[in-house]
Amino acid sequence: MKSANQAIENMEYVRRLLEQKQPEFAASLECAASLVETQPREPTDDELIRRCSAAVRVACLRMNPRYLKALRNSVERARRMPSRFAWDRKAAAHAEIFDLLADVAGDAVPAVPLRDARGHISDLMVTAGPAADGIILSSRRRLLAQMRARDADSVACEMEQHLGGLFWMRRLSRSSAWTGIAVCRT
Repeated sequence: MKSANQAIENMEYVRRLLEQKQPEFAASLECAASLVETQPREPTDDELIRRCSAAVRVACLRMNPRYLKALRNSVERARRMPSRFAWDRKAAAHAEIFDLLADVAGDAVPAVPLRDARGHISDLMVTAGPAADGIILSSRRRLLAQMRARDADSVACEMEQHLGGLFWMRRLSRSSAWTGIAVCRT
């Protein structure tokens, strides 16, 4: 028991040192550690949220003005699309940000969760429906502001909250379909 506690303390010490000296490298290691599995399988909702959060942390640390402009343009294009008639296309436009963040993350390890999540997140948004449009847009605006400030912790937290909210909306949508509760989708 004592050696297990010592190992945990040592790991935390190394993490703190890495975060102080090389935050980008530390974030990449956290992202890689989140991908390590013994058997390939679909990640759970919580695992997907954790992986995407770690990956956007890396993307924030590697952000440059060109990518920030591309992110802003992507959010603006999605905002201008009508949500009532072609929600599936607007959801796909909202999900485009995951590809851009994966490009910013760069090397293979941090980019993998974002690229893998794009289709899943688009499906989540379609399930949540047009009622989620304002929520998604608000989250994107906060994410952009935090990216501009290079606040990697806030970016990761925003992604966790955003994805958690989408998963919650999906569960709500599924449970209302089974219980006969009317869900208005305009």
